[in-house]
Amino acid sequence: MPLFEDPLRFNPSQKLGDKSEEQVFHEIEKAVSRAVSRSNSKLKKCKAIFNYLRSSISYEKAHNHPEKPAFRGTDAFFFRKGDCIEISYLFVMMARIAGIDARIVYVNIDEKGEHVDHACAGVLLSEPRRPDGAYAKFEK
Repeated sequence: MPLFEDPLRFNPSQKLGDKSEEQVFHEIEKAVSRAVSRSNSKLKKCKAIFNYLRSSISYEKAHNHPEKPAFRGTDAFFFRKGDCIEISYLFVMMARIAGIDARIVYVNIDEKGEHVDHACAGVLLSEPRRPDGAYAKFEK
């Protein structure tokens, strides 16, 4: 799967504040490099990216920030905040940069059996994992 295939919605000419989205993407690449520098397995790289996002990006329950044009990972990185889908998009982008097969997982029913409108990332390691920034879980 290409790195920038929808739903990541990468647009190199789009502006985010005073930066192009391409400049923001290069900052994301540097952040991934720093986050996974001491990780020697895909699982450790995923956990390092997950921990980076938990410490660097604020979770917002709803997409209620009008300065952001869309639900995109680059927006979450630039504005340092995002809802479940934005943080998940950012995780997927960062995981793919680190060479890990990752995608978005849409969740309609949670573990309690309740209806939710939620998204998290899914990574394919030796066992599938679901890093979830909103629920602060990294689970099977």
